[in-house]
Amino acid sequence: MNELLTPALIALFSGGVLAVVLIVPFVATSYRRRGGLSFWRSIGWLAFLVYMLAIWCYTLLPIPGSADYRASGVELDIMSGVREIANYPHANLQDLVHNTAFLQLALNVVLFIPFGFLMRTLFQRGFFVSTLLGFALSLLIETTQLTAVWGLFPRPYRVFDVGDLATNTLGALLGSLLAFVFVGFARREEVRQREPRPVTAGRRFLGFFCDLLFLGLLGGGLVLMVRVYRATLLGQSGAELATTTQTETLVGLIPIAIQYLCVMIGGVTVGESAVLLAPVYHRVPAFFSRLLRFVFGLGGYVALTSIDVPATAIILPFFTLASIIGVWATRDRRGLADAIAGSSVADRRLVRGGEPRESIGGRGENYPSQM
Repeated sequence: MNELLTPALIALFSGGVLAVVLIVPFVATSYRRRGGLSFWRSIGWLAFLVYMLAIWCYTLLPIPGSADYRASGVELDIMSGVREIANYPHANLQDLVHNTAFLQLALNVVLFIPFGFLMRTLFQRGFFVSTLLGFALSLLIETTQLTAVWGLFPRPYRVFDVGDLATNTLGALLGSLLAFVFVGFARREEVRQREPRPVTAGRRFLGFFCDLLFLGLLGGGLVLMVRVYRATLLGQSGAELATTTQTETLVGLIPIAIQYLCVMIGGVTVGESAVLLAPVYHRVPAFFSRLLRFVFGLGGYVALTSIDVPATAIILPFFTLASIIGVWATRDRRGLADAIAGSSVADRRLVRGGEPRESIGGRGENYPSQM
């Protein structure tokens, strides 16, 4: 049982970590390709990520503990598993469930049903292509096992079985048939999402979340790289690693410096750009508007969380609360920073050079209320 659960748990954990790392590029890609973020498509991509990691874990694990293991064989008889099931003495269905050959065959089919399902619903592939891709993936798995993970191990430790090829391919076919009813909906949803979307509170908060994730992941990753360098090449350990160096402080500032440049050059943060927002300038010149929205937006938040003085601990909760309420209370969900900066944000496909496209036709004054 542990041999079945361990790869699944590893796939779930590593898939969750990788999903967090990929959130910002995923959001950016979704908005650029489909104009928005679909809940079910996001769930589908998460499922696909975890599923592919699980497939790879089940292919490789368990890894031999030493190099003196016996090489696994090759099974070229496609009907060997069926004959084992037929020859197994069983009087009822309960006895059949205890047959390891039956369980292996059934699990090989079930393991590839999600693959066929996701090929149809997530990638809109037909029955034939979904089944063919399932066969190709299964062949890659079996070849990896036959070649001892492409030569990384001295000899194969998993059996190459053509019966697995057949059952995996059957699972992919069944999954694609099961997903048939969802394909029409997926295509209609894709067409609908390509059109410009209004600026909602959820869209603004998703942009905020992407900004914070960008700062945390990039900053933390850079600091971790410096600490690994200190631990490996410099040989530091213990109390030395526990002390934050000036280099770590400087590399930790790189993400906020990138955010500052994005706001000053493009008018929006990384997260706002990911959700396809663009600035609309009103009464304040663009340069000063961008500076104000950074100071009273992401820059102010980072400063209040980084500067360790008593005043910041008092100001930070009010600043955060005002920023959140500002999204709900201000016109067009512009938020606190845009309200102070005399600007707003809109779907990037509706903005040109900091002005709404409708203003070309004489409707610029009414544009904000239409968002």
